[in-house]
Formats: sequence, structure tokens, C-alpha cells
Amino acid sequence: MLGRNKASKREEFKIRNGGLLLEKMISECDGKSNPYSIYSAKELEKATNKYDPNQLIDSDPYFDMYKGFHEEYDCPILVKCFIDYGLEKAIKEIVLSSQANRHKNVLRLLGCCLETEIPILVFEYPHCGTLSKHIGTCNLVPDHPLLPWKPRLKVSEGIAYAIAYLHTGFSKPIIHNNLSSTSIFLDNDFVAKLANFSFSKSIPLGQRPCCRAYSGQNTRENPEERPTMTEVAEELRRIIRSQSSTSNEK
Repeated sequence: MLGRNKASKREEFKIRNGGLLLEKMISECDGKSNPYSIYSAKELEKATNKYDPNQLIDSDPYFDMYKGFHEEYDCPILVKCFIDYGLEKAIKEIVLSSQANRHKNVLRLLGCCLETEIPILVFEYPHCGTLSKHIGTCNLVPDHPLLPWKPRLKVSEGIAYAIAYLHTGFSKPIIHNNLSSTSIFLDNDFVAKLANFSFSKSIPLGQRPCCRAYSGQNTRENPEERPTMTEVAEELRRIIRSQSSTSNEK
């Protein structure tokens, strides 16, 4: 009887969350998204060894992140579990992450589980963790050495391109609204991957005033006088090339 009730509850969550996801997808991106997988609750319990605390790799007031293992593809995965009252944030992150999935500087959403009270998200595993662990107080940890200047520039360039893509690659521009070193992950080659879209918002074209609540003090400047993110990325690329040229001359 207990098992039957549990299965019934999971089915109930699956139907409700699926409906909310479809509704959000239609309102945010006209129902369009890149494909992603749907996982069962049992699959993710197995992948994380029942959410073993030893598998916990990051935590904040809004979510916990676990390292899991995908048996079918024989590779590690990142499992993101939102904490209490995170239903809306989880749904939004699934929708916007799936939209931006194909950009090389966005952390790839592999799929999600809808059978839990709050959907669980599954991402590609970023082997080098968050940028914050390579530039902040955590740099004293042996596994996270201080990131040299040139890789930092490359990270900045990659994130600038990702932000430019969010601003220009969709019919409704996406404002990330949570850009920080903890929202940037690094893969084995220290390629930057932007993540954490739960505070993001898609803005209908022509509604610039709506962006002001998401842009902070930068809106004090005339928008026409600020560089675009594409221009920022190109300038960073120029700096990297000039540094490489100078190093070769020496």
C-alpha cells in the first residue's frame, strides 16, 4: 500500500509539473526548446547513491548540487535539487536552460525529473567546478589552484559571448540576472559554462524599460553609449591575441 501511494504521488507530481513546464515554455519561448531527456526519480536516486551527502558538491539557500553517475552513458552528471519553495525557479531554469542549450559557453541541460515535488535538473558535469573556486578564497584548496591571467581572460570572453547570445539569439532576449563567479562553471579545458537561469527572464522585444529592474546601476548610463556583449567579447579576444603575440616576441 505504501509503495502504491508513493507511485501515485510521483504520477501526480509528474502531471502537475509537466503542465507547469508546458505553460512556462509557451509563455517564455513560444513553446520552442532544444530536446532533453526525462529521468525517473529512481534513476536519479541510483545515480547519486540516494543523494549521499558525500556526493554533495555545492549548496546555497536555493538549491543543492550533487555529483551523480550516468550508467547508460558511463559518465558523471550534475544533479541540481531546488530546496523548499523552489518550484517556480526549477520550472524557469528548465525552460531557459533548454533554450540556450546549444551554445558552447552554456552549461548543457541533459534533462530533468518531473516525478518529485520540485523538478530535479540534470546537467553535464563541469569537472573543474565553479569559477569562484579558482579566483576566490577557495584557491588555497589543492584541487582548485588559482587561475592564471590568460585563462581568466578566456573565461571572460566565453561568458561575454554567452551573454551576447542570450541577448540576441532569441525572439525574446534573455536577461540572466544572476551573473557571478558561482554561476560560471569550468570544464576540463577551463572552458566557461554559464548556468543558474532560475532568476533569469525573457523580455519581449521593444520593452527596454522592463529590463531596468534586472540591470542594476548600469542603466544609469545611456544605453547607446554602452558596448554590446559581442563588442566586449571581441575586445577580450583582441587582448588575448595581443598578449600571445607579445609572449611569442619575448
